[in-house]
Amino acid sequence: LEPDVLTLDDNDGDIYNGTPHYDEIATGFGAKNLHAPKLEWVKYTKFVEPPAFMLWNPNDIVSPAWLFRVLPNVNPVGAPVVLKYRFNGGAWQSRELINYADPGWYILKLALPPCGTVVDWYLTTEDTQGHESTYPFNAPADLKTFIVAQGLQTILEDTFETNLGWGVTNQSLTSGAWVRANPNGTTQNGQQANPEDDSSDPGAQCYFTGQGTVGGSVGAADVDGGPTILTSPLLNLQGDNAIVEYSRWFYNDDGDDVLYVEISNDNGNSWVQVEAVMGIQNSWVRRSFQVGQYVTPSSQVRVRFRVADNPNNSITEAGVDHFVVKRLLCN
Repeated sequence: LEPDVLTLDDNDGDIYNGTPHYDEIATGFGAKNLHAPKLEWVKYTKFVEPPAFMLWNPNDIVSPAWLFRVLPNVNPVGAPVVLKYRFNGGAWQSRELINYADPGWYILKLALPPCGTVVDWYLTTEDTQGHESTYPFNAPADLKTFIVAQGLQTILEDTFETNLGWGVTNQSLTSGAWVRANPNGTTQNGQQANPEDDSSDPGAQCYFTGQGTVGGSVGAADVDGGPTILTSPLLNLQGDNAIVEYSRWFYNDDGDDVLYVEISNDNGNSWVQVEAVMGIQNSWVRRSFQVGQYVTPSSQVRVRFRVADNPNNSITEAGVDHFVVKRLLCN
């Protein structure tokens, strides 16, 4: 509905660069807990950013660096460009990038964190009207991450092409149980609800909530009731400095359902929340976390993905793919 109204208001064929009455329309929908599409108020162009893995070598320290060009898109840039970052899921910190050349060139370097550190980060600024723009576009829901270590050892890599022991349990569910297959996509008002394809890992299969027929309606196989819970096989991480990586998908058209990612170190007797995903995040988002940040690593670690539609009043879809567990190597 929101894109339809913005399309009627638009005057240049592109609602994502703003419409004449975008602010008023977005405010009106927001009052009803509906969300207008986020706009790219200013444009980020990446030239340098930290790689996903940074080698920690005490004899040759390489600093993480950022080099971006940030230019007007809908409106001019109206505030400093700021790096938001955190170590191992801790408190967020901020550093302003240096505007070293015009137009719009920004640079920053940080000291390399200690070996074994997982760094989440994103960039943010505002346009002259006070609208926030971020890189990545959906930050902080979608973050960039890099790992500092002397090496990484893969303990488990699951692309869901074969059954490696995941379990599905359902409670008061009438539709939309987790299933491992090649998904048939669905759309709602031009938005992808259930994914049409898995993530970019090898193969075509992933876990997702309910397989509908090709060309079927968007609500035919989505989550109704629940929760439906997808639980990993048992992971022996005793004494390890380990990280978990996964790609996830979530679509909820009214903003009141949640995809919970949780971890246990006692074979599922108790659970700790890692993240709660809400709203429309209908692309494959890669996330990672350090196990020890949430629980003491043990020989009985499990990860689970839990989603429900209670009350059953919305279109709710979730997906998980390319689940990887790695050991961080530090002398």
